[in-house]
Order: sequence, then C-alpha cells, then structure tokens
Amino acid sequence: MNEIAKLLAPVTQGTAPFPPDSRYNGAPMKKATLPDGREVRYVGRRFIPAAERIEVSGVHTVQGGDRLDLLAARYFGNPTQGWKILDANQVLNPRRALAETGSRLAIGQALTIAGQSFE
Repeated sequence: MNEIAKLLAPVTQGTAPFPPDSRYNGAPMKKATLPDGREVRYVGRRFIPAAERIEVSGVHTVQGGDRLDLLAARYFGNPTQGWKILDANQVLNPRRALAETGSRLAIGQALTIAGQSFE
C-alpha cells in the first residue's frame, strides 16, 4: 500500500497513519460527536517542541525569493521537511519566517520526533 493509500485508509489504531518523518507521526486520532449525533475523527493537535529540544545545525540568512520548500530541500534533502525549520525558530506561520530579508533562521530539528507533545 502506498503512502497516500495509507493516509486515506480508515484508521483502526489509536494513532494517525503518517510516515515516520512527518511532523504528525505518532499523533493520536481523536473522536468528537457533533450536535446532530454524527461522529468525526481528527488528528490531535501538535505542539512545537521546546527550544531546548531542538538541535541547531546551522543558520540561514533570509534572502528575497526564499521559500520554505527550497530551504528544506537544501538543508534536509527533502522539500517536505520545512516544518523542521519552523519548529527550530518557534514559528507557526511560514510567511512570517521568511518575511524579512536579512533576518536569520536557525536550521535544526527536534532531537526526537517520537514522543512529541500532542493534546
């Protein structure tokens, strides 16, 4: 079964079926009942790791035209890993991270993805 099929398959376990390098790997599946009685399942909220849990491996000075996917490809070899840069800088909004030319971004990642904080 390919990765997309895994994500679309009904969840039978307690955690969401995200790939090992996903920011949502290990996230719990939650259930809510709507006022009309329908039940919906959703992925539990993920919290940015505390700064002391981030291993910084470098610094990038923001330049015009920078994009998170291009930076992730450059520093991690994978354009889908831009969330690691956001985590390292305690930023939720990618546009804010890259908005100011000349600002500096820490390049790093959490010391561990497993056991991350979800609520």
